Amino acid sequence: MAFTTVEKYLEDAIGLDPESIGTRKLSHTIASCMKHAGITDGAAYLDLIINNAAARDELIEEIVVPETWFFRDSGPFQFLADSFALGDLAATPARPLRILSVPCSSGEEPYSIAMALLDAAVKPKALRIDAVDISGRALTVARQASFGRSSFRGIPGLWQQHFTQEGRFWQLHPDVARLVRFHQGNILEAAIQADWAAQPYQIIFCRNLLIYLTHEARRRVFDRLNNLLEPGGLLFSGHTEVLLFQQFGYSIISDRGCFACRKPQAQEALKPIARRQPVSRPAAPARSTRREAKPGRLIGSPVFATTCTQKADKKEAVLTTVRKLADRGELEHARRLCDQYLRGSGSLNAQAHCLMGEISQAGNMPDAAEQSFLRAVYLDPACYDALVHLSLLYERKGSRDKALLFRQRARRLHGETA
Repeated sequence: MAFTTVEKYLEDAIGLDPESIGTRKLSHTIASCMKHAGITDGAAYLDLIINNAAARDELIEEIVVPETWFFRDSGPFQFLADSFALGDLAATPARPLRILSVPCSSGEEPYSIAMALLDAAVKPKALRIDAVDISGRALTVARQASFGRSSFRGIPGLWQQHFTQEGRFWQLHPDVARLVRFHQGNILEAAIQADWAAQPYQIIFCRNLLIYLTHEARRRVFDRLNNLLEPGGLLFSGHTEVLLFQQFGYSIISDRGCFACRKPQAQEALKPIARRQPVSRPAAPARSTRREAKPGRLIGSPVFATTCTQKADKKEAVLTTVRKLADRGELEHARRLCDQYLRGSGSLNAQAHCLMGEISQAGNMPDAAEQSFLRAVYLDPACYDALVHLSLLYERKGSRDKALLFRQRARRLHGETA
């Protein structure tokens, strides 16, 4: 049975990229929901979810990924606590620190934010935490503030002081729970609810959402988040997602274990940074809307084409050297040189990330290789080598669904370019 029309509806409504969760799994979920609704025709089911909110919500509930736990990837929470200790962040009752967590799932993330800041001696009246999720089911759990063992996975700190154990569950103390206001909503909806978006936020957590979205939906989410974040504000994202915000002028924060970036103070800086290719002809005349040139840059200048070509040649020479070092077995030297390149001008170069993945793989570091290949595919979905490497890597890990997903993407790409 074909579910193309339903998948297209989900793409438009919630920005879902079917390949992010696997087309087979998505088809199975749609079929299950159709069976529960007593419908066998795809067109009839599409009509149902368009016109029936309950049926639509049921399908979305089955699709969303609720995986979360307290202090997940502890780096961001430690960064917040340290920022207050160092005086980099301030919060007072007169000007509370406004924080947004989206998507918040069943509440572990926003509650972790509250606990981390309370432990850093931030006054409760100086905090305002809003948490938003599309899943009503997850928000029900969040508001109850009662959590089982799966929500606690080797978390750091003295978290027990904020909970009372009740049998097999841990109940969050009311003085912490009341700091978080939960809202049900879709970040892609044009009309953002006024009760949680009336003022800009100083800090936004949006982690591991973009990896499930189409490229168009990612851009729409960026526009929403950018409007919600005040100039100079902090945005915490996933390890590959942070690169998207960098493309739009956000500056990445270099802090171990913390994937975060800062919004520019000047609004005019928020323009896409194009991936320029070397050119051999003079550049077009400067336009009045060009980005403000930084020291040492010649954007909009008649000599930009020559400079761009020289820089591109230099970058390619660096990667050629890295490849030669790796081929000779000098993996550590190759890694250092490639890492230096990626931390500088090559941060958005998908092929460079793919090369780093190959070096990590040769050095028997599969986890590091996986992250590099994922970054490459995130930056360039048509990075064939990274897709192939990921399919083989997941096959060796025993993750057959993921292996099949990347293998199919590589085959489709190969068919398109053959």
